Amino acid sequence: MYAQHIQSAPSIKLPLFQGVSPRVTAQTYHSHRGEYVSIIFELTGPGEFKCGATGMSVKVVGVPEAVEVSRVCEFICYVDPSTGELTYFQHAMLDDEFDFEVYRRLVSLTTKVPQLF
Repeated sequence: MYAQHIQSAPSIKLPLFQGVSPRVTAQTYHSHRGEYVSIIFELTGPGEFKCGATGMSVKVVGVPEAVEVSRVCEFICYVDPSTGELTYFQHAMLDDEFDFEVYRRLVSLTTKVPQLF
C-alpha cells in the first residue's frame, strides 16, 4: 500500500452527519442529493479519483490539503443538493489488493437487496 498527499479546496461547511446512504457509484450518486454517500475510489493522480465500480473519473471537492490517501480509498461524501457534486467528509484507506470485481457484483445487488448496504 502506498500513501500520497493531495491538494484541495478550502474547508466547506456540511450538514450534520447522520449516517450513510447505500454505497454508490459514479453513475448513481447524483440520485442521493442532500445525503452522505459511500464510494470506493482508486487514486489515478494527485487529487484525481476513479470510481472503483465503474472506472469513471469523479470530481471530489473540499478534500483537505495534504490529506493522506492510498491507491484505494473509501470516501464518505456529501452530495450537494444544488450542484450534485461530491463534497469530501472523511475517508478510509483500503488495501491495494481490494477486489473490485466482487465489489462491483455487490454494488449491483443494491437495487435488488437494499439492506445489503
